[in-house]
Amino acid sequence: MDQKVALIILNWNGWEDTIECLESVCQIDYPSFEIIVVDNASQDNSIERIEEYCRDGIRPSSKFFEYSQKNKPIIVRKYTKKESEAVTRVDKEGDKLASHRKLTIILNDENYGFAEGCNAGIRFAMRNRPRYVLLLNNDTVVDPEFLRELVELAETDPNYGFIGPKVYYYDYDGRADVINSVGGCLIIKKGTTRQIGVGQIDQGQFNKPIEVDYVEGSCLLIRADVISDIGLLDPAYFMYWEETDWCIRGRKAGYKAIYAPKSKIWHKSAASNVGPQKNEYYRTRNAFWFLKKHASSEEYVSFIIYFFLFRIYFFTILLLIKGDLQKLACFCKGVFDGIRMVQNDPARTDH
Repeated sequence: MDQKVALIILNWNGWEDTIECLESVCQIDYPSFEIIVVDNASQDNSIERIEEYCRDGIRPSSKFFEYSQKNKPIIVRKYTKKESEAVTRVDKEGDKLASHRKLTIILNDENYGFAEGCNAGIRFAMRNRPRYVLLLNNDTVVDPEFLRELVELAETDPNYGFIGPKVYYYDYDGRADVINSVGGCLIIKKGTTRQIGVGQIDQGQFNKPIEVDYVEGSCLLIRADVISDIGLLDPAYFMYWEETDWCIRGRKAGYKAIYAPKSKIWHKSAASNVGPQKNEYYRTRNAFWFLKKHASSEEYVSFIIYFFLFRIYFFTILLLIKGDLQKLACFCKGVFDGIRMVQNDPARTDH
């Protein structure tokens, strides 16, 4: 029996990417899923464009699929964030429809970032009692079998709490076989992470499942039971480190993060971020937050020594050479707010 999956796509001023992603999702071979698009208060008419796509009024093109007129959602439900939190049984009207023929849109009243934006979709999805929840970046295109492969591996072991695919670059100098990630590695004593396989041409070197420290957030399948056990994404992060935090919380509860080699997606990478300066702020601030939350005393001291004796020095020199004073200011503010554990989310006002 195919297990039900709630598939959540977060959109923020990125409707062109979102409809390309939706078209690829509507062509997958997995029969039991629901699509939830969460919009973080976009200001580019994203909702109108997504609805137009559902009416066959916009036809996305892609080198990864041929557009089809036959797979569009014919039921489109829209809820405000507040309304979505009050809904109970939401799927009765569309029970007899194929999964790709219905779409739910949640309209957030502000830009809540990745973590809380996704949480709005997760809260809604959990009321329909799915077996799994899938977080999928809107700037991705998926292989028709990607979801089946994720679920099939997940079903082999109840301790597989987080499952991720083989992520390729959408376009790497014209190539579509260059790996972006097969999972993440945490170097906790340095407060850094590394994407396994990044930049490598796929020659079969990652064709077996491997346990990883975390699943990269562009495509992350999680058991609904794990969410009930450890809770939602931590909204304080806003963006960056939130999926790592989730997976480490899961590890502490006994769940594993695993890479599914037969599941494939293509990722445009950083198409929906808030700009390089603010990206640096969140990366830096959240590293301190993550380490304070999860590192041992020894690991945190090691991180502090590495950061202040090496990383901050070389990074500051590099930015001064480049003349990027704005990014340097965001970096310094990230350090300051990270140490003080201050939640200062400048991107929330940048709709």
